[in-house]
Amino acid sequence: MGRLLSNIYKFSTRNLSKNAFLEHAALNDADFLTSREIPNYCPPIRGFTSSLKHKDIYCCIGSFLGSNYTVLHRELNDKIFIIVHISLSSLSNMRHCYILHNSTSNAIFERMMSLHPHHNYLPISPKLGFPPSFNKDFSILTKPADFLHWQNIINRDLIKIIETPKVHYIHEINGKDLYVYSYYKDAPKGKTVDAQVGYTCLFANGLISN
Repeated sequence: MGRLLSNIYKFSTRNLSKNAFLEHAALNDADFLTSREIPNYCPPIRGFTSSLKHKDIYCCIGSFLGSNYTVLHRELNDKIFIIVHISLSSLSNMRHCYILHNSTSNAIFERMMSLHPHHNYLPISPKLGFPPSFNKDFSILTKPADFLHWQNIINRDLIKIIETPKVHYIHEINGKDLYVYSYYKDAPKGKTVDAQVGYTCLFANGLISN
């Protein structure tokens, strides 16, 4: 009975998520893909949620604020991840880093760090001029050898973008790939997907113009 109820809940959640992605596709002239179509038409979405156990369920591919994006519903363990990916093709390769809110769950944080065990917290020097609210609520993690790289990139304009949303997104930047994640136990709504896509495109533009 427990497995049956779990399967019913999963089906219901996926159906609600499908509606959210279809709504996003219709409002933004984006292409909608199902799990069967994703391997053939969706660019590979890697990052810290990539696993032999993850399942990619729905995807939209579109363009906003001059950026081509992919937004994906991925299931891993007991969580639904909404992931927006943008290729930062106009930039030189960026060193790997995470930018995250300090309320990120311990399980997710441990998974992130298990993949990059040499990462450490970026030192926040007063000379950087980061606002106290950012220093208190957010962390930037990268290799110590890359501290200077990121201290030269993160500025007040980017911090203003990061602090604006009420949703606490996780950012992962590696090479020319930007991933912005949110995670849920229940299905996202269409406006949730829209907001995350809009935020990611705005953040990407901030990186590019930096």
